[in-house]
Amino acid sequence: KLSEKHEHHRRFGMLNVFNTVVTKAWFYYIVTHWPWLAIVTFLVHGIVERVCSLLLGAKQAEAASAGKLPQLELPHVCVQLPMYNEKAVCERAIQAAAAMRWPARRLEIQVLDDSDDPETCILLESAVKTVHPEIRCHIIRRSHRKGYKAGALENGRKQTSAQFIAILDADFVPTEDFLQRTIPHFYTHSGAIIKDLAMVQTQWGHINHADSLLTWMQSLWVDDHHTIQMPCRSYLWNFVNFTGTAGIWSAEAIERAGGWRAHSLVEDCELSFRALFAGMHTKFDATIVQPSELPNSFRAYKAQQRRWTMGWAQLTRIHLCHLLGVYQCSPLKRVQLMLHMLISVQWPIWAFWVLLSPVLIATGSWTALPSLQNRLQELKELAHAGGTAEEMDVIMAQMREANEQLAALTSTVNPPDLYNSPLLYILPVIAFQLLVAFATSATTKHTYNSTYGKPERITLLTIVCRCTRLFPYIVINTGMLPHQMCSYVAGLCSLGGKFDRTPKLGSSGPAAQIVPRRAKVESSKTHGYQYMEFAFVTYQLFWTFYFWYYSPIRQSICNSDHSSNPMCPSLLRASLPFVFAAYVGLCIAAITLAPYFEECRSTSCLPCDAKHGTDLEDQLDVDEAVPILKAGT
Repeated sequence: KLSEKHEHHRRFGMLNVFNTVVTKAWFYYIVTHWPWLAIVTFLVHGIVERVCSLLLGAKQAEAASAGKLPQLELPHVCVQLPMYNEKAVCERAIQAAAAMRWPARRLEIQVLDDSDDPETCILLESAVKTVHPEIRCHIIRRSHRKGYKAGALENGRKQTSAQFIAILDADFVPTEDFLQRTIPHFYTHSGAIIKDLAMVQTQWGHINHADSLLTWMQSLWVDDHHTIQMPCRSYLWNFVNFTGTAGIWSAEAIERAGGWRAHSLVEDCELSFRALFAGMHTKFDATIVQPSELPNSFRAYKAQQRRWTMGWAQLTRIHLCHLLGVYQCSPLKRVQLMLHMLISVQWPIWAFWVLLSPVLIATGSWTALPSLQNRLQELKELAHAGGTAEEMDVIMAQMREANEQLAALTSTVNPPDLYNSPLLYILPVIAFQLLVAFATSATTKHTYNSTYGKPERITLLTIVCRCTRLFPYIVINTGMLPHQMCSYVAGLCSLGGKFDRTPKLGSSGPAAQIVPRRAKVESSKTHGYQYMEFAFVTYQLFWTFYFWYYSPIRQSICNSDHSSNPMCPSLLRASLPFVFAAYVGLCIAAITLAPYFEECRSTSCLPCDAKHGTDLEDQLDVDEAVPILKAGT
């Protein structure tokens, strides 16, 4: 009797376990697909944000309107130009800053130079001497690079009494009306100052967006961020993060927020969140466009992306707990700010999902099908063992329920066979990217006009042409996965770090001034992430071979044994896992090797003696300090 009672409890205990865990398809799906669910969460947030931006277009423009400058006396403005060995663009940046329309006695230009290159220092000295004498343009140098850009900005801020501080990176060429159009945002229409407005951010333009596929791709995400996302965030939440350049800060707001700090490599965004926590708001104006130079080499682009991704991870580590537990705001705004702060966490999530998805596809674990099949097998064994009438009734009821769920999963109307899993994983992402490309191409009206900031007429041909940026955008971002994952992990493990500048080439464009010759072969440093990239490539090559070897065999068996079965996948769907793994592997391999090919191409263009360190200028009979391209020539 004790043995029969024990067996009775064992069988019903197993049924209870099936009821609470195994039979719940959502539990199995969440355990195996949590990265995908996190990705879908960010995709849904992105779709909502972009749809809201499109629907609120007119209201956003009205809210971004500027006020009126005081009539008695214009405020004192300081323009800060942080530089470090910017030989290719330093003269252009200083000349453009000095050409901005603002009373000379109310304008100060600080060239925050941390350069350790003597030739760059000479160029800066000569460029400053060409500025109008009524404008106070001076170079501020430090004996160290402590804090890097943040340290230079803080050092310059303490040496000025200006009411507003405009910050422009060396690769930006500000328009003459930049101050005249941006400063009024800090005032009401009656001329009273808005005390809780900390910063006004303007839109980035592009000098060299058509130089290569890399710059063509970058123009898409820059336009999307500045034309779609930031106006929506400014209107709905009264907050946009400072992008490090092309913006104007209230000097008082910087002081209230605690000044510039170097705890994060995105010191601009970190200061923006501290200003938010101090009770201030920020603003964005998409109609004020400041042209800039996009990174024109993969090594420079990867260095820039590493700094940004690592910095956002550091910012999350510093401020996420304060945002979730201390900062007072509505629940909806808190969710928005949390997703905003966690934007770069998508890189490691995507990288983990790329590693996990081939396993799920190969094992058929992408749905609850395996758990249901295991449950049915266990129920059949229990039914075969027999039992009381009460036990058999429970077992049969559970079998009917499991068969109904299994029938729903294996419906012949729309069969979710294992080969459909790549479509399930890829189609939402492709749909989101198509929305981004179309919305951005159709609404970016102030960036590509010959007169920056003036709206242009958008035609269907313009939209189609700009949407072609989507193809290099998807390929390059796929190839950047392991690099960005390593950058994010490095940011979580450390604060601060070396600020690796993005090399500038002084690319020719409508606002270009000079292009020194040596800038063409300048490159940034690598950080050893290529070993992880090679590991990802090897992993994807393994799954490419696996799916290539097994998918055709499964297809042939299915056609020979079950040719009339609608569950048999087509050849196209049968090859999807192979195509998916091969695509990811090739993208990562291409982005990994691209910097090395660029170096080989640049060095192969130089004379043999120049590669060995001889004087290139003597061979070419040119002076490196003499510009080879000037405006109007």
